[in-house]
Amino acid sequence: MAQALLSVLKQDREKLQAQRDSLREKMESLRSFAEIIDEFAKVLNQYMLLHLPDLKLADATFKQWVSHDEATAAHRMLEACRDAISEEKVLRRLKASMACPRLASSSESDASYEVLSDRENAFIRARLFGRDDASSTPSLS
Repeated sequence: MAQALLSVLKQDREKLQAQRDSLREKMESLRSFAEIIDEFAKVLNQYMLLHLPDLKLADATFKQWVSHDEATAAHRMLEACRDAISEEKVLRRLKASMACPRLASSSESDASYEVLSDRENAFIRARLFGRDDASSTPSLS
């Protein structure tokens, strides 16, 4: 009888350990999933800020979803991107003019540089920060 009880107790301990291991693995997976979901919200907000002219959202609704710091960070990113594009454009023109002036083309990839115009930056600032220059900025939507 005692031997049977020891055998059952040993089986129960093994099952308990297996359940603990399974629970630990599940909790680790849940932790990883929660981190991904947390990062997803940040990336989604950043995407919305970068594509603001394409979105059809009410200003009040949008301001509830995005903090001022997130909007400022996205604006800085847009400015850095615009500056990098301008610098690249100057370098390409300089390189082309130094290599062979007859082959220099002023229309080289010009369409891609129109993506981040000053008009769009003014529109984004007006929508996010409620600045007064919104009336002078044409709607992009």
